[in-house]
Amino acid sequence: MSPICLNSFPISPRLDIFHSLISHPRSYAFHLHIIRSLIHLTKHTNTYIPLAPHLLPILTATLAHTKSKASTLRPLDFETTLRVPQQYIHTHVYAESLVHEAAFSTAEWLSVRAVHGSIAFPELVVPIVASLRRSLKVAHNRPKVSASVKALVERIEESARWTSQHRTGVSFAPGKTAAVGLWEADLGLDDAPLIKYTRVLRKSREKQRKLIEKVRICPPSMVMYCLAALDQARKGEDEVLDE
Repeated sequence: MSPICLNSFPISPRLDIFHSLISHPRSYAFHLHIIRSLIHLTKHTNTYIPLAPHLLPILTATLAHTKSKASTLRPLDFETTLRVPQQYIHTHVYAESLVHEAAFSTAEWLSVRAVHGSIAFPELVVPIVASLRRSLKVAHNRPKVSASVKALVERIEESARWTSQHRTGVSFAPGKTAAVGLWEADLGLDDAPLIKYTRVLRKSREKQRKLIEKVRICPPSMVMYCLAALDQARKGEDEVLDE
């Protein structure tokens, strides 16, 4: 086992301590930065790191807060934000941006081979789906905030059924680790519903990021046109989440 894989094992307990010490909603952006780094580590080491205990509190707490206030603030860029400005707290724009970002990070984590490629994926996602469905019942009157979570839950359930279908014909017991490893190594994930969904989200976010960069360097005479294009891109992302 490589040194980087060995160093990844103590990370999760330290992350628990960090989250317990810095748990204010203003710090959620910093939490997501760390989570994205751990997802990157999981992808490149094929090492399972349990991130659900750090992603779910962000989603459930935001969905449970039903008294968000309207504002004219622009959506936050979580790629460059570490501590959320105070004026964003309890606003609808922050709740919507935060849920979208956390839902995307959850989809990214569940899509890596160390997680989705596991033969136990259907059992792994049971508590995740149950927790998110409970939160959606509370946020039923906030469709824009809950849309990305609802779509995520549906794709997770579809992927769980997809894995269950692929393991129907196995003849070995769960304790046969060598046979389990071979089965997981041979499993192709390109057609899994959650993998496809995450791929579409990634493309949509990249397109939106390019439009944001264009708005930043947009000449004054073209500002209204650039903003209209950005709004159209955001609407397109919402449509993807609704499908």
